[in-house]
Amino acid sequence: MKPKALKALKTQNVRERLGFAAASETLRGRKRFLSAKAAFCKGLVLQRSRIDMEKTLYYYNFIETNFGQAAAVLRRESDRLLVSRIILPGMIKRRGTETILKMYPGAVMSPGICGAVCTRISDFLCGDAVAFDFSELDIGVVHGFRRRILTAAFGIPRGFVMTYGGLAASVNAPGGARAAGNALAGNPFPLIIPCHRVIKGDRSLGGFGGGVHLKRSLLELEGVSFDAKARVLPVHILS
Repeated sequence: MKPKALKALKTQNVRERLGFAAASETLRGRKRFLSAKAAFCKGLVLQRSRIDMEKTLYYYNFIETNFGQAAAVLRRESDRLLVSRIILPGMIKRRGTETILKMYPGAVMSPGICGAVCTRISDFLCGDAVAFDFSELDIGVVHGFRRRILTAAFGIPRGFVMTYGGLAASVNAPGGARAAGNALAGNPFPLIIPCHRVIKGDRSLGGFGGGVHLKRSLLELEGVSFDAKARVLPVHILS
């Protein structure tokens, strides 16, 4: 190869190497830029998530029990959390999250925030004697006669029941058995407000949002006995 041609080839090789090095450096710089950008964006997402969590009004979580899946919905009020709804086993369809979000748009699933309440509900459904506090309920959503009935039902002790008529009479509404039943049918806090402890005047169970089987099972877990016709024994009935 002639000297001029050899020199030209060496020059071309040097330029190619320099060009490759420059391209490599540009690529490394771009990767560093994209990495920094990703980290920045991730930081923004986390920051926004924290801000959104602080603004979130409702939180929920599911509870696995021997009777099926239940759920709890809590509402943030200032520096405390209130129970807004307990959803009984059998009342959650296959798409449980959709069911809750239809009732509480924007609610966020949070096992951590709902954990304490969910644990107590789970223990209750296992038959444990769990103590609930009326002040932890979002009772402001309930008004008038319905609120009086729910407040009275909250006081029915474990191992005992009242009739719908007896419960109505306890809030100065004699003859209000049907109205009491309707009020309990809309109870947002079943188990915590134990509407399963209210039965018909003939000692039969009556209705229950989670089904009659669950109602009887809960009462039996609490020590309530039944006769051969599935009626609660009189010894358990409060007047």
